[in-house]
Amino acid sequence: MTKPVHPACYPILFLAALGCRLVFYFNHGTAEVFGKYPYFAQQLLQGRDLGERLLDLSPLYLYSMAFCMGRLGLSIHALEAVQLFLGALNVLLIFAVGRRLMGCLAGFSGALLYAFHGNIMALESTFEPLVLLLFLSLLCILCLTMAQDSADNYDKRFKLIAAAGLFAGLALITKPNFGLFCLGIAFWLLAAFDPGLSLKRRTALAAVFCILAGLVILPISVRNYIKFDDFVAVSDSYGRLFYNGNGGAAAAFFPQNLEGQDAAPDGKPEPDYSHVFFRERASAMAGRDLKPSESARFWFLTGLRDLKADPKRAAALWSQKAALFFHGYENHLIDSAYFKWQWTLSKPFIPYILISALALVGMVLNHRRWPRFFPLYCLVFSFLISCTIFLAGSRYRAPALPALCLFAGSTLAYVAAWVGKREWKKAAAMALVIALLIAGDSLLFKEPAAAHDRAFQPELRRQYEEEHPESYSSETVPLPRSAASTAPVSAANPPHIMA
Repeated sequence: MTKPVHPACYPILFLAALGCRLVFYFNHGTAEVFGKYPYFAQQLLQGRDLGERLLDLSPLYLYSMAFCMGRLGLSIHALEAVQLFLGALNVLLIFAVGRRLMGCLAGFSGALLYAFHGNIMALESTFEPLVLLLFLSLLCILCLTMAQDSADNYDKRFKLIAAAGLFAGLALITKPNFGLFCLGIAFWLLAAFDPGLSLKRRTALAAVFCILAGLVILPISVRNYIKFDDFVAVSDSYGRLFYNGNGGAAAAFFPQNLEGQDAAPDGKPEPDYSHVFFRERASAMAGRDLKPSESARFWFLTGLRDLKADPKRAAALWSQKAALFFHGYENHLIDSAYFKWQWTLSKPFIPYILISALALVGMVLNHRRWPRFFPLYCLVFSFLISCTIFLAGSRYRAPALPALCLFAGSTLAYVAAWVGKREWKKAAAMALVIALLIAGDSLLFKEPAAAHDRAFQPELRRQYEEEHPESYSSETVPLPRSAASTAPVSAANPPHIMA
């Protein structure tokens, strides 16, 4: 039974989160705007057929933005404010999940860590689907947690699992890589949700979760099949992203790109044109027009060949991307988010490395309770796997942040309990471990992080090019070991970074 919470906890958390976001909004506002989704939402409102660009975009986020701009008449500034407000609501959901799973102190601490984390505000204010994905994933986890607490009422459990499946489906049509989490949850419901339930009932719970999630995805899949005569469940971006993250010249900080991929033809001022460029390049290499799913498969197999060509490089690359998932540096691939994050560094916000270090310890401390905490572990590891396989950018690891904050909060609760019992050795040992993790983080990825910073600062970039021409010259950067090697590579200067 969940212990009652003090009535002041929710308003305190909400006001703290909202206050931080108001400070952020009025100091930074929409100084830089990532215009991809506002552009295509406006095109939808004007009745334009987006064609295959629909496959590049998050369906739920795109249609939600079009609704807000068209029906509600919200401006760009208002849309950013709405997203930051949704971020404040996410803080309440984190606390609601945490207090049920770990207790009030751990949940409150985890929610505060999220509320005062600087980079998440930069991402929440960027016009990308992340803040909506966080909201839906937290609702899904909250329903799963409430179902765990309803051991004496199977019908209530069934309804809560069905609601979790509904939210999972909505999250899937927001970001398709949420599917890894859904697979893990389906396995957990079947195998470890409640061993006291019969196999028949556990199977029913797993089935209703998967069916409800599938029913939400189905209209998007049918739309894609009717419109493009091709089976694409939600998006065809997986192939391009796999090649970006694993192509011959890819590095943990810098994806493999194709020269000119973001240069839209005259008369087509479309943002993020690389999706179209990759499809056209795949068709040109194949010698025929490829369907979107065929183009995605082409780039996936191309990236896979590059990995197989050099197993040592592949192992090192994936190890670095996995380490970057927990590293304190925010590897932004959108310049508006990067500059907003830079602004937060000079303010007293909580850095990612503190959350990450506390969370790693918390995941170890709670490992014996993994069946109870499985949704949190699953959220972390599903996006760790996704970042390792595809790209290790800041916004790609951010969906795991609520779970990391709760594990971090549990560590603080453990330390508080040890201090209360005067177990000073345990508390001191824990503080030492956390300090070592933070110190070790500062020694890792120094040069790649500096090179990434230079990629966003033209003056420093030009100076670095003069001092180290081999690092930026397309003639000396190793070309990818694949059919795409005919395209010059500029891995150290990512051309897809855009305003």
